[in-house]
Amino acid sequence: AMQYYAELTGDDDGVVTVNGEVHGRCWEGHFWLPPFCRNNYSKCLLYFTGGAGWSIEMTMQKATWWQMPIAAAVARDWAAFVALPTQVMSTFYWWVPDPTFLRLQPKEIAFPPFDRGAYKRGDLRTATQDQSIDKYVSHDLAVLAPDLQDFVGALVLDLNMVNEIMLDKLDSGEDYHDVACRWLKNHETAWTAWLPDSTKCFPQFGLYLERAKTFVDSRQDPTGLTCRACESGYYSAPLNDDQGLTYICVPCPLGHAQPSGAALACAPCNSGEYQDEEASTSCKRCAISTYQDQKGQVSCLQCPTTTSTVGLGSVSFDDCRCEENSINTASRGSPSCVACGEGLNCPFASDLESLKTGVSDLGPQFVPAIKEGYYSSADAALEVYKCGVIDHCPGGPPGQCAGGREGAPCAECPSGKTWSKQECVGCDAGTTALWWIAVVGAFPVSAATYYFMKPKGSQLTARQTAAVACGMTFSGLQAVAILGMMTVKWAEAFGVASGSLQILVLDVDGISFSCIAGSSTWVRYVLSTLAFPVLCIWLRLCLFASQWLPWEMLRWKKVNMQNVLGNLLQMAFGTMSALALQPLMCYTHPNGLLSLLQHPGVLCGSPDHGAMTVAGLVLLVVFVIGFLVLCSYAAYKIPYWSCRGSRSLVQSFSFLIDRFRLDRYWYGVPLLVRGPALSLCVVFATDHPLAQSALAGLILSLFVLLQRRIDPFITRAHPVNPHSGREKASLKGLARSFFPGPWRVHGRRRP
Repeated sequence: AMQYYAELTGDDDGVVTVNGEVHGRCWEGHFWLPPFCRNNYSKCLLYFTGGAGWSIEMTMQKATWWQMPIAAAVARDWAAFVALPTQVMSTFYWWVPDPTFLRLQPKEIAFPPFDRGAYKRGDLRTATQDQSIDKYVSHDLAVLAPDLQDFVGALVLDLNMVNEIMLDKLDSGEDYHDVACRWLKNHETAWTAWLPDSTKCFPQFGLYLERAKTFVDSRQDPTGLTCRACESGYYSAPLNDDQGLTYICVPCPLGHAQPSGAALACAPCNSGEYQDEEASTSCKRCAISTYQDQKGQVSCLQCPTTTSTVGLGSVSFDDCRCEENSINTASRGSPSCVACGEGLNCPFASDLESLKTGVSDLGPQFVPAIKEGYYSSADAALEVYKCGVIDHCPGGPPGQCAGGREGAPCAECPSGKTWSKQECVGCDAGTTALWWIAVVGAFPVSAATYYFMKPKGSQLTARQTAAVACGMTFSGLQAVAILGMMTVKWAEAFGVASGSLQILVLDVDGISFSCIAGSSTWVRYVLSTLAFPVLCIWLRLCLFASQWLPWEMLRWKKVNMQNVLGNLLQMAFGTMSALALQPLMCYTHPNGLLSLLQHPGVLCGSPDHGAMTVAGLVLLVVFVIGFLVLCSYAAYKIPYWSCRGSRSLVQSFSFLIDRFRLDRYWYGVPLLVRGPALSLCVVFATDHPLAQSALAGLILSLFVLLQRRIDPFITRAHPVNPHSGREKASLKGLARSFFPGPWRVHGRRRP
């Protein structure tokens, strides 16, 4: 016990260790002193206990924990224990009822209520548990002596009565029988109520007929009548008859209940409850979708249609709230619930005010909110837009955009700012300068491709091989970028990769293009579409200007220039088609409006969309369809041109056939179709991701099967055997036109 005391209180100074055993420390040879008065004995009050130290460990724990200034000592025997408290002012250990210290009229020291779990652990700092002093009799006493049982059941002795009797015995010195008799004579009013009267019922009781096992409301025939406490669902009511006053048990009326029994009245059902049956022990709670705002009612009121309550027992019409997935648009009065569309998260009890403020009187779990990836303005909170990029719209209350973006749906940065990583930042001079350097530098770089891509002879040079490889790689990356334009939710790795390649379809808004092109979306789009006409015009100007150069080797040839231009347009064909079809990619917002998939801030049908559509159609008709038609015509005519010896025409379109075997020279044309076909998947199924992925998968599968069947790519140093007849002659002419140097068929060298 002393070891546990030290561990519990941390009072190591209050104990000593002797031969490995922990004992309480004694001061002055007799007393244990608590920390509160240990340094000044004069502040300590005496505390006595007896025996071998009754409850001394409990006293030590309480004194230390509650800072009690008591000096505890153990009386050497019973006589000393009884005498010491009468000799000095002190505290002491005692139990009741007991007459030992009754004359001192001591006061009990109160502690926090008994803690059973703490006592099991040895923690004795709370009050001890009172022990009931009872006497038990035969279980069949009611049969053997029913009147005696009634008498004993009515007998009530409290502690004050017992103390009074014990004090009288101390004063008189008489035996207990005489003292008890005197107490009865002096307290007749206390015990007359104990005497049994089978029909005289007291409050909380009522007349009960034993043979019928039921309560009755009359005692005209007293045979078999007794008094019994009213059961739950009944209350005790007075009955005055010719025999005097008694009580009967009456069932609780409708709208009332009595759960405890032995009651003088039934309680009316509270608001939110009702009772449609008599003699009820409890009231029924109003069901969900009903309420009751008055007490003592027999039914509940129904909430309006499309509304319900958060749970049982609703107490007011205001508890009728809109059901889940609907929202209340009425500011006051009866709720007006409308369905929540896509982009809105509407828990039970949603209302327009909570949506705007982000606060609900029922708690945060009942606050409606815009879902992540959607947007609505504060003025039109229910007009929900679907954001082009989920991260731009964090959701929550209306009008929330990430990183300082603005507009519907968080589509643009403010004028003079551009999107950088996760926020809108100002256009600094460095960014603007880099863009102008890139724009101006594009002209000499595109001109330099002439010397990099022009044909050199029958063998592919290292530069031409690199150009072919770059073209194929660029074409494949374009396909990935176009797939990234789809509304399909790709795997994270593919989504990141395709998103980073959007610049290949001239989606330059993410790299601060607005810093030089302005904040107008349609202007930036038109400027993007002008890149291809400007390229054609620029190369034509370079052809014309090169004729003035003094060195023959640097002068451009029209055939080579056309081939280089075709190479560039072929590489950028997927980009052109995706860019041209962007104004036709309209997706639907939850509010019914349409926005451009790549430019969500532009509503389809708006003037800005009209300007973009015109620019896109021009690019589509002239450059996309026009280039495809021109390449198809050339693929059809190349054998004829090669037979006729039209070498310049064949070499002008060498970009179309230089990657493939001579008998599969035309494969460049169907390969061009891949980019527009993937873009059309988005155009035709903008709002249907599954359809987009299915169409894209079908298109890519067809191209894979076609490529495997043809196996088109092969170096020009080893052309396969040409066909016989006219086709053989055509291919020979094609080979001679396309490959100016020596070439081999069946291993024989031909001039």
